[in-house]
Amino acid sequence: MSGPVYLVLSPGTFERLDGRVDGAALFEVVKPALPSLARGPVGVGGDIPREIPNELEEALKTAREIKAHAPHCRVIFTVFEMKRLGRDAAELAALADHLTEHGLVLEMLAGPLPGIYDPTGPGKLLFGFFAAMAETERENIRESTLEGLDTAARKGKYGGRPRS
Repeated sequence: MSGPVYLVLSPGTFERLDGRVDGAALFEVVKPALPSLARGPVGVGGDIPREIPNELEEALKTAREIKAHAPHCRVIFTVFEMKRLGRDAAELAALADHLTEHGLVLEMLAGPLPGIYDPTGPGKLLFGFFAAMAETERENIRESTLEGLDTAARKGKYGGRPRS
């Protein structure tokens, strides 16, 4: 295999190395420079499922195995946005360091830092800053949701399916 190998962690439809098209795969080894990557995730509604840590670990394991079998090959671990990788800044930084330690390259398709992640100097500083911003955004969404649920409960309104 010549050229970089991409592992994409995002729901979507991708052309696999064997030529088949896979829909709604959580991670997949894909051909380089696919135009569909630029369009972002497609094919799956809603948020990434809660099982992501298991799927993420499986994707990381696959990336490490590819790198071990082809050390000369550049393995690019691609995600749609950095906030899809972890729940807080420490998790994001640890994952970025883990990828760098294993000789893997992190690429983000959208968000504040699209492109290949540079783990040195200014790249690491910016990554840390935007990771902290993503954590803050997540906390704000969580707080707003809890406030809305509390307000609705005080009015006697409860979400969800009607009781049978």
